Amino acid sequence: MTSNKISICAFTGTRADFPRIKSVLEKIKNDKYFDLKIVVTGSHLLKSAGNTYKEILDEYFKIDYKVKMFSDPPDDSLYGGAKAFARCSSGISDVLRNYKPDLALVTVDRVETLAIASVCALMNIPIAHVQGGEVSGTIDESIRHAVTKLSHIHFVATKQAKKRVIKLGENPKHVFNVGCPYIDIINKEKKNKNKKKGLPRNFGIFTMHSVTTDLREAKLHFIEVTKAIEIISNDFFIFAFIPNTDPGRNYILKKLKTLRNIKILSHLKSKEFLSLMKNASFMFGNSSAGIREAASFKLPVLNIGTRQRGREHSINVIHSGFDKEEILKKIKFLLENNLFRKKLKTCKNIYGDGKSAEKIIKKLKQIDISSNILQKRFY
Repeated sequence: MTSNKISICAFTGTRADFPRIKSVLEKIKNDKYFDLKIVVTGSHLLKSAGNTYKEILDEYFKIDYKVKMFSDPPDDSLYGGAKAFARCSSGISDVLRNYKPDLALVTVDRVETLAIASVCALMNIPIAHVQGGEVSGTIDESIRHAVTKLSHIHFVATKQAKKRVIKLGENPKHVFNVGCPYIDIINKEKKNKNKKKGLPRNFGIFTMHSVTTDLREAKLHFIEVTKAIEIISNDFFIFAFIPNTDPGRNYILKKLKTLRNIKILSHLKSKEFLSLMKNASFMFGNSSAGIREAASFKLPVLNIGTRQRGREHSINVIHSGFDKEEILKKIKFLLENNLFRKKLKTCKNIYGDGKSAEKIIKKLKQIDISSNILQKRFY
């Protein structure tokens, strides 16, 4: 640690969480008040997922440590997920033994987030958690709230999320509604008015992650989803992103590869993904990107199933179950209902004003992260 600086260890594990924290990392890196170390783990280190750690390097960040936790391709069984958690915990322990930061910065609700937060708590390292307090489905819900209870400083994205974190017994003085840092980047990208060349005229974006709490039922549901995609792809080209590393992902990926008129993508750089959303006709599946980012582009979204059900969203999102006919009916509504299309023109993103990173840095400079913060009490 450099003298008189606050040393911060920031962790990232997926193609999705890095863009959501990038604007914060940029400000930390360029502020003489801080000393930044970046630890990469999770699917970032998988060739089959696009080696997305390279995007971090492309954005002129230094990766200080890598912790491999998944086999490649990942073992997508429940046992495989538990073993990956153990490998991540072991690797993070070694990292923190060599570099004990003043503060750990963790994001969202992945299995690696829980492993990192658990190790940090056991090693007496204060934790700042970004985007806690939200409601969704599957195991992410439990992980998110568990990480909240392990963390000491909370940077949430909405008023409701702040209320939930406080209800969990966290000190209100340490809970800050700052919005989502990804909106900072999105607002800049929106100023680029040029339509990207080479894209189909009419296309949709599809991402579906596994619902881990009942893998057998999830497989049956996805059969219905693929039947819907087969019909939708008669009229729209589909860009389909591979699912994340949750148990059950291999089945989804296998089924996607049987479909026509779709392009399967392991990863796009953040700017490319935002450009895709800006030019798409609609988005469907169960990715949190449909809930969070899409509203900034007034992009209509069909959220399928329970994975994101309960999460706050803007007026661009509607919900459906897994039934093929219901999915097709709801897609038609998104594209053709005049009242919905009129309301869509006034859509605003509820997850931030584009100044989240600025707010987070200000709070990090103000809050006392001495050893006193480690002793948590239920408020």
